[in-house]
Amino acid sequence: MVVKLLSVLNEPFKKMVPYICPAFPISVSYFLHDEFKIFFMFVVLIPIFTIYRFDGRILVAYGISLLILVAVLTVMNEGNFADQLVIFSYWLLVGGTSCLAIEFFRKND
Repeated sequence: MVVKLLSVLNEPFKKMVPYICPAFPISVSYFLHDEFKIFFMFVVLIPIFTIYRFDGRILVAYGISLLILVAVLTVMNEGNFADQLVIFSYWLLVGGTSCLAIEFFRKND
């Protein structure tokens, strides 16, 4: 289903998919309050990024961007929201690092 969807989309939108894909788990996880569901939302990004050979640095960039946003929110005394974003940032950094490690080992074979 996803393969057919990606094959039908025009070329400019295909290039935007890896940048839009991490935003979905971030926005959905904000409303979830179960840690396992949040974990699962971000772990699903790893096979998506490795199967479609998206760049893992995108996940790392999202994670770093969230950490910068957390610093701003901490200064503004928005502790609860900042705590949630730190958790999301952690999972994005773990996912990005995993994708980069898989890509590294794939290139060496």
